[in-house]
Amino acid sequence: MEPDIQQIVREVVAEIERRHRADSTKVDPAPSQPADAAKSDGRTAGGTAAVGTEASAKHDDPRELTVCSRVVSLTQIGDRLGQIRRLIVSPGAILTPAVRDALDDRGITVSYDAADRPASHGGTEVFLAVARAALDPGGLVASLTTGGIAAESQAFDCLIRAVDAAADRASNGRAFAVVLTPDTAAALCLANRLSGVRAVSASCPTGVIEAAQAVGGNVLVVDPRGKGVFQLKQIISAFCREKSWACPKVLEARLGGGV
Repeated sequence: MEPDIQQIVREVVAEIERRHRADSTKVDPAPSQPADAAKSDGRTAGGTAAVGTEASAKHDDPRELTVCSRVVSLTQIGDRLGQIRRLIVSPGAILTPAVRDALDDRGITVSYDAADRPASHGGTEVFLAVARAALDPGGLVASLTTGGIAAESQAFDCLIRAVDAAADRASNGRAFAVVLTPDTAAALCLANRLSGVRAVSASCPTGVIEAAQAVGGNVLVVDPRGKGVFQLKQIISAFCREKSWACPKVLEARLGGGV
């Protein structure tokens, strides 16, 4: 008889969580907080719901949920998914397949947040929209974050939704936006039909800079196949090296502005 794959996954996750709990008992406990510092519903004083033994209170949006566990399971967050728009986890955290499916179904963004990351230069932020790509963005987000670029990601099973989400971030000047997909031609066509979007694509840092300078690119489309975390980080970092890429004056009227 073939083994029950789901049961094996549950056992592995349970063992990882058991080891994490055992490890956490070896460290010195944090200083106790006043009784009125936390709400009875499990939210931090700042208003952000928190799960785990090392929850941070630095975020103040009640639509955010912070989970500090190494493994994030649906059991931990399932009853809160209807109230949040963003899940914040530690760099390197493992999200179970059930969690990723639930987040994608509800359009909830995942952010990998490091309390000890170096300050980003000029407050650089990047949004990664992963569309139909065999890529777990956790390692990439952690690597960008460590390098001073505040990154968050969201996985999509629909390329149009991914492009729309990236375009919304870029056209409003809220963040750099990167679409990671093997369907680069389609993504470029979809993005460049949207107002205020100037999407470019390249496979190396030099190519990214040249393309972004040529049109004032604000959305980058990258095929992640065959590229490791280091190479993707170099490509995305090159795109984020400027505060914004100005559209050449001669192209502004046709391409939609200078920023």
